[in-house]
Amino acid sequence: MMNLKMRLAALAAAGGLAAIVPTAVPASAAAHSTAVTGPEVISGTVYGRAPDVLLTHIPVTLHGIVNTRAPGISLEPQNATTRTFETAAGTLILRNTGKVVTTSTSTNAKTCQSWYRESQPFKVWSGRSTGAFAGAYGPGVVQAYFAVVSARYTSGSDKGKCDLMRPVNQDTVLRILGTIKLTVKK
Repeated sequence: MMNLKMRLAALAAAGGLAAIVPTAVPASAAAHSTAVTGPEVISGTVYGRAPDVLLTHIPVTLHGIVNTRAPGISLEPQNATTRTFETAAGTLILRNTGKVVTTSTSTNAKTCQSWYRESQPFKVWSGRSTGAFAGAYGPGVVQAYFAVVSARYTSGSDKGKCDLMRPVNQDTVLRILGTIKLTVKK
């Protein structure tokens, strides 16, 4: 009887081991995978004078699969088909895949503060990106948020109303936020 219990225990152990081995092989194979997919977030913000903020380069941080920084990206010209991020980890180039869509605009008549939010879809330009981004690919979307305080008309029929064409020199913010479902080679 004791011998039978030991045999059953040995069979149970072997069966348990057999159940473990198939799951261990894919985990081992996954550890040697050549590509990793996950989220990548690009973010940056600048504050200052309205004309300067629109023409400046926005320093950005990238977090996710590749953690790095870029000294700046310009949102000009508006009709650019690509955006290039020269980072410490390599060059990431994004190609626009759709039109810029204004998702919201608003002006507070009491404070003369206006907000604009736009978004645009893109994909990583795999053949042109370098370094950690060489061969990377994936779709994404970028949002630009712009807030400005405008002066008021001081005379005429619009006296006291917000003059959206005359921003106040301070109190302007430009923020970009992009998300990518990024796949990179490891």
